[in-house]
Amino acid sequence: MTTMELCWGTLQHAPIETLVEVAADNGFASVTVTPWMGQELLDDAALLARVRRSLAATGIRISCLDALMRGLPGIPGPDEVPPSQRQNFRHDADACLRIAQTLDIPLLNITHYLGAPVEADALVEAIGLVAQRAAAAGIASCIEFIPGTGIPDLRAAAAISSAIGPDIGILVDTWHFARTGGSAADLRALPGGSVRSIQLNDRVAGEGGPADGPDGPVYLAMANRRLPGDGELPLAELTTAMLANNPGLPVGIEVFSDEMRALSPAAGAARAAAALRSLLATVGG
Repeated sequence: MTTMELCWGTLQHAPIETLVEVAADNGFASVTVTPWMGQELLDDAALLARVRRSLAATGIRISCLDALMRGLPGIPGPDEVPPSQRQNFRHDADACLRIAQTLDIPLLNITHYLGAPVEADALVEAIGLVAQRAAAAGIASCIEFIPGTGIPDLRAAAAISSAIGPDIGILVDTWHFARTGGSAADLRALPGGSVRSIQLNDRVAGEGGPADGPDGPVYLAMANRRLPGDGELPLAELTTAMLANNPGLPVGIEVFSDEMRALSPAAGAARAAAALRSLLATVGG
């Protein structure tokens, strides 16, 4: 049976204790967390103990550390990004692997968010080293593609994954996938088991940027998304293709939006769960 995963971005400002609580209340089996959320646990023994008790009592698991960026070729340093983004760029591979090991997180996402385009060989080398270290520690890894970066689409992520080998797969976020013109046929063409993580959200054509920036159009990766069913994407077909590629994957929901941010964590989790259940019912989930 397909399980539901609550991605941290859907409840962007919820503390990890709250994230676990509302996930359990609404039928999710797992949550994702950021490196800075994980580091907060490592830095606060009392908080870590409370969260461990909550995870044990609810059966919720932390399924993915989302995401490693720092240290990759072309990635800006923490002081080179807007202040609101800096916490996402403070944790390198050493920190992310330490967090994942300590918290028993089985999957590390690696992405090139805000990264400048670079040679693919440089990314293969850098990401390959991280994937190898993660595998040695019993941690799986995946690559998330984002338009406008050094890993702009599914084709690029698949090429890097193939060059590295079986230690790493691909995270498919339907928002990024739609913006690059991806189709279910592209997903069906992937080698079996390539998809390691699913992040669902919906979109209406033309929404979500790019927005005007000081140096030209800026792609807004963490805003303007819709709940499944509130947009135009063929999410049932895409989800069916991803689950056919890797049966048994949890199906995550990641909806960065002002609308979701305006809700309480409990209300946001309830809306996300209802939307995801409705979608999964159409794909046999």
